[in-house]
Amino acid sequence: MPKRIFVTRHRGAITWAVRHGLRARKVEMSNFDVASVAPGDVVMGTLPVHLIAEVNRRGAHYWHLAMDVPPEARGKELTADEMDAYGARLDEFRVTDLGSRTQSIDTPEAWEDSDGRPVLHLCIATGQALPNVMPIIQGAWDRVVVFASPTMAVQAERLMDVARREGERRGQTGAPILVRLPADGGYAATHQRVIAEVAKLRKGFPEYRVVLNITGGQKLMTLAFADALRSQADIIYCNTDRGQIERIDPPGADGLQLPDDLLDLATYLEMQGLRITRQMRCDDDEVMARLKSRERLTAMLALRMPQFDTGLQSQVGPSRRVAYGLAAALHDLAATAVDSTRATGKARTPRPFQAVQVAQLMEPFRVSADSRTLLQQLVKQGVLDESSGIQGGQLRVVFPDVAAAVYLSGGYVEEFALLSAAAIGLPVSHFAGNVGIDVRQARADRRNYELNELDLALVWRNRLLIVECKAGRALMNKSQDILNKSATLRDAVAGLHGSSWILSTSELSKTHLGDVMDRAALNRLTILDGAESLRDLPQRLAEWAGIEWQPSFRSWAKVLGGNSSRSAAKPARR
Repeated sequence: MPKRIFVTRHRGAITWAVRHGLRARKVEMSNFDVASVAPGDVVMGTLPVHLIAEVNRRGAHYWHLAMDVPPEARGKELTADEMDAYGARLDEFRVTDLGSRTQSIDTPEAWEDSDGRPVLHLCIATGQALPNVMPIIQGAWDRVVVFASPTMAVQAERLMDVARREGERRGQTGAPILVRLPADGGYAATHQRVIAEVAKLRKGFPEYRVVLNITGGQKLMTLAFADALRSQADIIYCNTDRGQIERIDPPGADGLQLPDDLLDLATYLEMQGLRITRQMRCDDDEVMARLKSRERLTAMLALRMPQFDTGLQSQVGPSRRVAYGLAAALHDLAATAVDSTRATGKARTPRPFQAVQVAQLMEPFRVSADSRTLLQQLVKQGVLDESSGIQGGQLRVVFPDVAAAVYLSGGYVEEFALLSAAAIGLPVSHFAGNVGIDVRQARADRRNYELNELDLALVWRNRLLIVECKAGRALMNKSQDILNKSATLRDAVAGLHGSSWILSTSELSKTHLGDVMDRAALNRLTILDGAESLRDLPQRLAEWAGIEWQPSFRSWAKVLGGNSSRSAAKPARR
């Protein structure tokens, strides 16, 4: 059972304690043995600071007998009445022994202004690396030290790569330092290792001021670091929700606001263990010339084609599957052409491209003027050969190349998304389309195989948005697979600081709406479906980025020549 010990040699203090009902064993200061203190005990009195620290280290509580004694009464033996008059009370304190400083007395650096000293930046490798990366890129430091448990070796190497490159950019010569933590990750072992390793670092860098980022690591590890270095280091925390580096110790210091453009797309993905294998960026003049030359066609396909001739029924491909509407027929024909080139057999031999594709109209149907205009635009823009069209109950399309078939099979939605992102004026290094990603280390057995592709990716305010683009009825036909993939990609690629949207050119039908939206809510996904949702995609991206939409920005209404005073867009489905 925990003990209560009242350590004092003053008779007045003993009388005061009895008067106030204190039940404790009275011990003279000369007879107090701190080695007898056990966890949970309560020691009361006026102990020297170093003994209080030892009491606390042993897991016991210390209650200090405190009073507001006037100068004329100091040094006198006080009575219980005088103690009451001076506000005698028991206040609990906790004291931590931070080590001997005797050897620092004659060290000039110990007395200089700490702001002018070089900085030793300490961080803890963790599964979520971005809160460690941002202070390294933004903060002031002269050397970086990465603490890592055995399970975080890979993450530590990524951090050191970033620190190495950032140091080179700043013209610093000192390489980052790796400190290995014990495997168990428990509080006591970590606490002792940190104290020992920091002592070594102080000997090696006596003139350096220590800054500790405690954002990384599991909870016990974070507590061990904070307890070991409290009052010895400036302790910071990267608050990604507020976009700030907060100062924990010393308390009351101002935080540092993180710039919105601190992380670009390549750096963000790198810290998630990924590399970009290919991408479509808006600083590529050839790419942008192609996208801009057909942006009005792209807008028509994304925003208007789903409404063209929805009653049209046709049979497509060898399986004679039925397509409903002009959009579905064109998508199926283009997809069939793309699939015709897929490699077959063990040798993975590519097949010849089947440029000509035909859909049989199932019943007499008068094609609308809008549909014929669209087909003419596809021919004019070089997506279809001039021999394409509706003739004798057939929809016949001829693609000049595979790229044209890829565009019509759904690539136009990705171009629509990329042009929407370009409209809000983000730096080109912060967004891209058709982003191929793979693990950072090249794999000899899968050199030509990417891990995955992001249709559109944007990084701003140090967060990642992944946009998945779906043409026609793809979201309705394969909703479970698409939603599961989007959620998995977000978690694996974006981590805790990302979100995922799904764009669908077709609006969800009542039959599919409930099921798809329930799955989307479960996976924390946002769905933009149909023309009413997609027409304001640039504005929605600007809102996500925290950028105020400017009248000078080019909207899709301007591209199409539509009326910009139309009603507000349909809210995104979440």
